[in-house]
Amino acid sequence: MIPALEFFNTVQLKYLLPLLKEHRRFFESGGLNLKELPSDESEAADALHEVLTKAPDKVPSQLLYALFQAERAATEVIADKLRDHPELKIPKGDLTPGDIALFVRKRRADLLQEALDSVEPDVKKFVEFVAEAKPLTLRKARAAAKKLKKRLGPFFRNRGRSAACYVHVHQDDDELVFLIVHGKLFRALGTIDGETLERSRAVFRPQKHDLVIYSPDKGLLKVHATHKKEQREYRLAF
Repeated sequence: MIPALEFFNTVQLKYLLPLLKEHRRFFESGGLNLKELPSDESEAADALHEVLTKAPDKVPSQLLYALFQAERAATEVIADKLRDHPELKIPKGDLTPGDIALFVRKRRADLLQEALDSVEPDVKKFVEFVAEAKPLTLRKARAAAKKLKKRLGPFFRNRGRSAACYVHVHQDDDELVFLIVHGKLFRALGTIDGETLERSRAVFRPQKHDLVIYSPDKGLLKVHATHKKEQREYRLAF
């Protein structure tokens, strides 16, 4: 869910920080002032990643989804599509695919998602369910997410996975997006290089994530999950 440290090491801070500054209070609560990051970009990346992985369930939903989207879009294929897009003016210079993804995500998230969908037709499949249209505010959705988390825990445990899961909710235009992370918890192991004696960390990420998108006005529920049993459980839960 949270991008690997490698992603942070392949992007420039000037493209990453505009996205993070919208959530400066989260980083401050983790003891990191974004205005006082180390001048060395590698050290800055490590500091940012450490705060994000320290308490993944406390990461703001919008930030989590934006980083998740940017990491998926950090490929040469998508970078070429974005460079060629007539509505985008990508800065010239030595930009990595991650830099371009972050630049576009900050300005035109819709075009970034459009590029992702064009190259991931088989990976990002949604199953749609029609239900009675019911008004649902973001506040009510967040309250419902807590109940959903309690329901899903036993389901995942019975499926041979960890009962720990996170349900992050944010609003995207007129739709409510539920990002469901399940699998093993984040764990960080310290390692020391035998030759240089430099310290590093190996971070284990959650194994899976699913998406459920609800359109209150249309009564349409879109579910993206790998297995049919999970699709069915999300449909019943919602």
